[in-house]
Amino acid sequence: MIVNNSYKFILGDIPQVIELPVELKWDFYGRDESIDLYEEEVVNEIIGNGYDFEVLRFTHKEYGQEQTKIQYDFFFYSGNTNDVNTSTPLNWVCSYLPEGFDATEVYYYRPAFTKSFFKLDFYDSPNGTTQTNYFTVILPVQQGSTETASISTALPSVQIKKPSMSLDFVGDSEGFYLYWLRTHNFWTLTHFI
Repeated sequence: MIVNNSYKFILGDIPQVIELPVELKWDFYGRDESIDLYEEEVVNEIIGNGYDFEVLRFTHKEYGQEQTKIQYDFFFYSGNTNDVNTSTPLNWVCSYLPEGFDATEVYYYRPAFTKSFFKLDFYDSPNGTTQTNYFTVILPVQQGSTETASISTALPSVQIKKPSMSLDFVGDSEGFYLYWLRTHNFWTLTHFI
């Protein structure tokens, strides 16, 4: 025995319409924002959350009568290098000349002189095995006080730079400012050594 569901449609001269209840939505509103959110999630998953490494510029605390300058004097040994143990304060001078530069190199800013600098490192501890360098200040040799030197017997004496730097807001200011992180959430350090 064969069971069939038989339907018989009789179409007349009038066109017939069959409505099928299929729900279609063509609403694209918010899809671009979803893509942006997904992109942000993927980037955060790959590289992690960023830290605010923006820095602020700090100056030295005022002392005396509203003075802020800081003085750096660098001394070089000018005596016999084979007998450093018997050195006296007179063997140490604040000049580039005993360091191996001649007055002509300093006066004419020759590359051997201008490529030199002083590097001051600030650490969190005096222990060399566990200390961390938190920031560095570079002081170029082109700034500082001057001293009188002779570059030739036929020429008058000239003024050349010496490693005595008085840094402040005006004049020689490179190395005066200290740059540190804007937020305190990254490091909670209160002093440097």
